Formats: sequence, structure tokens, C-alpha cells
Amino acid sequence: MGRIFTTQEWLRFFGKEKLQTFQDVFSQRHNVGMAFFDTEGKPLTVFSKYPLFCTAIQKDNCERCVEEGRNHLSGLTDKDKVKLFACPFGLVGFICPVLFDGQIIAYAYVSGATYESSKLPPETRERFHLPVITRKDLKELGELLAETLSLLNVNLSVFEKTKLKERKDSRDFDMDRDSRLSLREKDIVELVCKGFSNRQIADELFISERTVKTHVSNILAKLNLHDRMQLLVKYYGGSGGNKDEY
Repeated sequence: MGRIFTTQEWLRFFGKEKLQTFQDVFSQRHNVGMAFFDTEGKPLTVFSKYPLFCTAIQKDNCERCVEEGRNHLSGLTDKDKVKLFACPFGLVGFICPVLFDGQIIAYAYVSGATYESSKLPPETRERFHLPVITRKDLKELGELLAETLSLLNVNLSVFEKTKLKERKDSRDFDMDRDSRLSLREKDIVELVCKGFSNRQIADELFISERTVKTHVSNILAKLNLHDRMQLLVKYYGGSGGNKDEY
């Protein structure tokens, strides 16, 4: 089984601003409200075109609306592409699971429209600018979004194998044959010698910054070195790096 990634790692990988921009454009283009949520139902982006109708309804029905939202998210699996829903107050929408490396990492939540058959009176639709949509069109819109989001489902096993091969091919021979270091430690030494900070190494290798610091400390201890600068001198002749960041 592969590594389980957190939603925050996924956001760093793709970029929260890019996700927000995509959401804003999709929402504007199709005249619907939209937001991304993590697997616990917490918002990851600022809701685009949040329905004014929801704002009015939630004044007296906040707990019910929250519970309905949780119910919409429940039961979705990585095999599901689109789940249509209708709220008790007449709005319709859909949810798309967002997959990353084959696991559900977030949800795209789209709402703010209504069916022609809804019990909402025409004056309410007009007052709150609620677009009317058919079930067929709503389903097709959901499928369009699902297929678009499938591009985010990166197969990291292929990606990481390629990255590791590139690193191995570019390593200094002396470091490569040093049996004191594990493969992961050699990866970190290479990035340290390229001038990467602990945060940059963490992002590059999909590990926590705290884990990077632990690895660096272990590397220095194994090699009987005192700081990153000595590490640079040993393997790469002293180019780059941040001497004081352990």
C-alpha cells in the first residue's frame, strides 16, 4: 500500500491559488456556486458565487444545513464520479470526489441552482437569482467537472520512481557508494547540496519538515560532521546551502 497523503500536502503540490482560480472560472462560466472541501467537510477554498438563498435560509436552519452537507459527502468512494443531490429547501447540485494517487483527497461541491419542478415559487427564484437547470444538464455538468478533476489524480509511484532515477544518475559517485547513508538520506544530501531549505526538501520529497530535520541530524552524526557546510565540502566542494539550518 502506498503512502497516505494529507489534503494540505496535496494543496502544496498543486497550489491553493491555482485551485481557487479554477473554481472561480468554473463557477462564473456555468453560473453555479462552488467550493472545495477536505475529507472532513472543512472548506479549502473561498466559496465562489455563494447562493444568497442559502444565506437567508441558514439564519434559521444553520444546523440542518450543516447536517445536510455532511450527509451529501457521506458514502462516496473512489469509484464514484458524481453524486447529485437536492436539499430540503429546493436547491440542487452535485459533489465530485477529487482523487490524488488513487485516494480521495478532497471534494468539489457545486450548488446554487434549482429544477423547474421545484416547489420554490418563481418570485423566490427571481429574488435570489437562482438559475433553473434540468437534471440532465446538471448531470452532464458534473461529469464535465469530474473528468477535468481526474487530471489531478497523479500516479506518484511513477512520478517518484522517475525522480529517484534522476537523482541517482546525477549523484556524486563518492556519495553513491557511501554505505553509511540510506537511499533517502542520499536524496536529502543531494538536495541540501543544491541549496534547498528544509521546507523545500519537505515539499520535494513529500515528507514533513520535522522529518527532514531529523534526517539531516542523523546524516551529520553518521558522517561525524558538524553542519551543512561541512556536508557541502565533503560531497560537492562547498557550493550553495544554508549552513545554520539543521
